[in-house]
Amino acid sequence: MIRNTGYDLHSWTETFLGSYPSFIFVLGGAVIIKRLRNRLTFKTLTTFTAGAITYEWSQRYTNGVFDLNDCIAIGLAAAILYSLIHVGFGEVPRKNEEKTPELSSN
Repeated sequence: MIRNTGYDLHSWTETFLGSYPSFIFVLGGAVIIKRLRNRLTFKTLTTFTAGAITYEWSQRYTNGVFDLNDCIAIGLAAAILYSLIHVGFGEVPRKNEEKTPELSSN
């Protein structure tokens, strides 16, 4: 998709499709990190998100096209992942936990 460099109004579809790659980049990157390292921490996600925002912001000073909607999409993906980490998505499954024997009351 070729984006306009001006500040004219876009349709919602164009805005969504234009920012969707940034959203998927953060989600996909986090899933790949989780698969490779077998865990995803707040620190790792923050570093990855900061890198994505820095890249987007650097386009403002280079020949790229800075888009605030991309930054919002990155933030939205990060917020979703932070909530998933909070409920246990990034935890390492513990295999060495000792199971307590169940006592039957016969």
